[in-house]
Amino acid sequence: MIGTEVRGFQIIKKIGSGGMGEVYLARQESLGRDVAIKTIPADLAADPDLVEQFYTEARTIAGLNHPNIVTVYDVFEEGHIHFIVMEYVEGQTLRNFINKKGSTGYDLGLYILSSMAEALVKAHAKGIIHRDIKPDNIFVMEDHTVRLMDFGLASAFVAESQKLEGNVRGTPVYMAQEQFENKGMDDRTDLYSLGITVIESITGATPFDQMPIEKIRDLKFQSASPEVKASSYGVSGKLARVLNKMIENTKESRYQNAHELIRDLKQEGFYSIFPSEDTSVIKFAQSKSVKNVPQDDTAVPTEANIPISKETDHKKSILSKPILMPEAPADEGPRGALSQEPSEMRATDGAKSANKIFLKVVKGFIIVITLVFLIIFSVSLMMSTLRSGGESPKQEIIKIERSHSENP
Repeated sequence: MIGTEVRGFQIIKKIGSGGMGEVYLARQESLGRDVAIKTIPADLAADPDLVEQFYTEARTIAGLNHPNIVTVYDVFEEGHIHFIVMEYVEGQTLRNFINKKGSTGYDLGLYILSSMAEALVKAHAKGIIHRDIKPDNIFVMEDHTVRLMDFGLASAFVAESQKLEGNVRGTPVYMAQEQFENKGMDDRTDLYSLGITVIESITGATPFDQMPIEKIRDLKFQSASPEVKASSYGVSGKLARVLNKMIENTKESRYQNAHELIRDLKQEGFYSIFPSEDTSVIKFAQSKSVKNVPQDDTAVPTEANIPISKETDHKKSILSKPILMPEAPADEGPRGALSQEPSEMRATDGAKSANKIFLKVVKGFIIVITLVFLIIFSVSLMMSTLRSGGESPKQEIIKIERSHSENP
């Protein structure tokens, strides 16, 4: 494949691979741009209905124009191989980011939540459900902006990967209840997966780590959903309520669409459009020797058919042991660049500033009045001296006394 040309795309090198296909960097000479080309595995492309669904959704996604969605340029078949041509972006997957740093931190996690919610608004409006939102399908660029990828590919072929069994650290962790039943999937299905993804981003682990697929399935069909507790996980109470609503087991109890989620994020002060990395959270976790994920990217399998490796045995489930994270502020608002000062504090600071300005004005006014008085006094004294012929007042008094003595 490398070094060959396919439909005007010169294949340069392989840049990724997985159960959902291989990814290559290619050059489109006609437009002078680099692109990413993903091939679809033959075993997944054997079902003509899946292939048709893939092409249909890929064409729809190609019409999407959103800063948080990787753009699809083309889809085609060549030599019995299916290709999807996508925008090439430099950076790393959110999975690799978490593997290397332990977590995204609070601020970047909120930015990812806000950005992905906006991306889902755009996609859901076109009737596209991703069905496989997870850290592997979110791309973090060098400036920490994020893109959601593999829409059409995931939608069409994710059902095949979900049939796999065994210990998992992949797609089933992020699957909603209805996905296990393979029916009734809609906007709320994606919101569930996004909720689990954001929990993992901020804390470094999911509520289902190191669980076999049977246990995961059982927990997702229980009446009581896994709960994110603010006191245990170092997130604010308000954010915990938002995340818990996203990962309710029954879709009727979740946010009904991404618009509702964004509304709550804005009302609670969690909506973030500025990418940032809260390094204080990462440093805190490292200082406490909390290593939620191994530093080696290869230690954590990303596909559902790969059992958890021994290197990940030290990871503890969120359900059994809380993740150590810095405590949220007392007002239960987000930290760092997203923190909101209480209104009383802002009012007090404003009053102090106003008093300082007033005192400066008063002092200036007093100085001006004093200077004016001195000038008037000086001018008056000068005028008086001129009227007396230039003689001083003392000389005038001596003259008068002499005059009286000479004329008694």
